[in-house]
Amino acid sequence: MNVDNAADEYVRWPPYSFGMNNPIFFIDPDGQRIKIGDHYYSYEKDRDYDAIEDEFERNTYKAIDQLYSSDTMNITIGEGENAETINVLDVLINDKDNDVTIVKGESNKYDPNTDTVKFKDTHGAYFRKDAGKAYGNGNTGRNSASSLLAHELIHNYNDVHDNKNYRKRKADKSTKKEGLKTPKGADLSFSNAEEKYTITLTNQVNEKLKQDKRTNYGRGYYPTESPTTTEPKKKKQ
Repeated sequence: MNVDNAADEYVRWPPYSFGMNNPIFFIDPDGQRIKIGDHYYSYEKDRDYDAIEDEFERNTYKAIDQLYSSDTMNITIGEGENAETINVLDVLINDKDNDVTIVKGESNKYDPNTDTVKFKDTHGAYFRKDAGKAYGNGNTGRNSASSLLAHELIHNYNDVHDNKNYRKRKADKSTKKEGLKTPKGADLSFSNAEEKYTITLTNQVNEKLKQDKRTNYGRGYYPTESPTTTEPKKKKQ
């Protein structure tokens, strides 16, 4: 049996109490926690989401629970003999030396200066599967909010656990010259090599989630029924 050896430090907090600045905490099953804001995350099968009053916190639990329970972040990094399969989410949860903060955002973005992920929990993303074709006719792809969160967490993993290459990819702007343009000339090329690389890793997540894969940097947001689905939110009658 595993005992949480940090339990005495946070028994004053209700399991789903919501603190300052909309934070979430991660805590691994053995009690060695990764701190994020003023909360703790631990995976709980059949979690009672109705007991979580705050919408952002509830949606974040749903998103991370989906990624954790389905092993969707079990990602193959590298090629050939150098290929290695890593559960990125497990690594982040069990990393005792580094924190990552998840806060509510108007977009999804990772900030390496503060180790913070902004999470737009109520919206998925739509995009052109092929940048050179118009939307519609099978060319409109969709990703859930949980997929978008996975993408930002992978950025954090790259930053913390492969920092030299992360910084090198961030500085590599050659991807801007790839010419991924729409029929009307809008440039959807990746802003840097880190974005292109992380999209390729996130596409492994998308495949397991049975969602569409991205091939360019263009996208827009739309409200979804939940953070774990691509289904558009129904308009109230």
